[in-house]
Amino acid sequence: MSVLTLALKGVYFDQIKCGEKLEEFRLVTDYWRKRLEGRVYERVVLTKGYPAKTDSERRMERPWCGGAQDSHYTQAFRA
Repeated sequence: MSVLTLALKGVYFDQIKCGEKLEEFRLVTDYWRKRLEGRVYERVVLTKGYPAKTDSERRMERPWCGGAQDSHYTQAFRA
């Protein structure tokens, strides 16, 4: 199975890391629709910006819990 990698702004990364933020959403665009709709991922890698693969302080791995969608946003990550 594949891995979904999401680059986040620092404030959102830190909120997820401390458990304050439990979900991450993306606008419904062709770009995200292609990557999220009908796909199943093994896990989600959340990054603080675009760190090197060896920078473990700025990377988190979480299990993929599926996604939900409304008319404007699609859920990309759920704790």
